[in-house]
Amino acid sequence: MNIKALITTLAIVGSSSAAMARPATVSVSANAQASLSWGTSRPVIRDHRTPSNVYPVRSATHEWTDREYDYNPYFSAPRFKTLDADLQFGDTEYRKDIVLGGTKGRFNTLQIEADSGRTYIMKVVVEFSDATFQQIDLNKTLRSGDDVTLDLAGSNRSINRILIYRADGAPALSMNQPHFGEFSVLAL
Repeated sequence: MNIKALITTLAIVGSSSAAMARPATVSVSANAQASLSWGTSRPVIRDHRTPSNVYPVRSATHEWTDREYDYNPYFSAPRFKTLDADLQFGDTEYRKDIVLGGTKGRFNTLQIEADSGRTYIMKVVVEFSDATFQQIDLNKTLRSGDDVTLDLAGSNRSINRILIYRADGAPALSMNQPHFGEFSVLAL
């Protein structure tokens, strides 16, 4: 009710003698809603107003696309770049070669992720574009979901190729055991 209508109503009611016997009352009501869902660590608050700027909130369960990362200023953190995916050792294969030729960029860190199964990795040899090598001995079995991060010597290095060994020397000559795992190689 606006102020003019309220003043007019009070003037009419105040002038009559019947209105003097019973004073006018004004009622005010408000409505609010809140919801709490079980299983979350904090209450969920929903604001139904129309915001002027909408930015997505980072969620651990949401798979973010490259477009969401590239065009959103809040996601400017560097991300690992996939160099090769779905790698698997054959029955008699003791080494995987990933040839980059220095064309994929310059990197500081390598990451090997086990996609499925189990993958035993004996060592990783990285050949840089300036013909220098770095050998990293792992002797580690990666299970599905595991990863290992390897720091490269120096910073911002261009990689020519990556050699991933599961055996070396005499064991490589007699290797005929099946391998039951897939892995991916990423770099940052």
